[in-house]
Amino acid sequence: MTLRDFQGHPVILTEAAWQHVIMPHHGYMAAMPEVIDAALRYPDAIRRSSTRPDTVRLYYKWIAGTVVGDKWVCVVVKYVGGEAFILTAYATDAIKEGEPL
Repeated sequence: MTLRDFQGHPVILTEAAWQHVIMPHHGYMAAMPEVIDAALRYPDAIRRSSTRPDTVRLYYKWIAGTVVGDKWVCVVVKYVGGEAFILTAYATDAIKEGEPL
């Protein structure tokens, strides 16, 4: 599946990545797949990964009333050779460290 980021660039969500997203430790994401699209299209914050700043970006969107409460949804995107791939997505209480973009 191909989604779009806030600039209209394609971001690929493979079936393998989707299966990772909905694994048991954050399976709640299966109940709200639309928040992945919202975080990419309308992010409240974007950070460079502190561990892989040249290739990984974290897109954050505040979502009130998720199935796990009011949370930040983080979508982790890796950029390789001009393409963007979602690695994972999850709900969190706080935005992680990393250079703001």
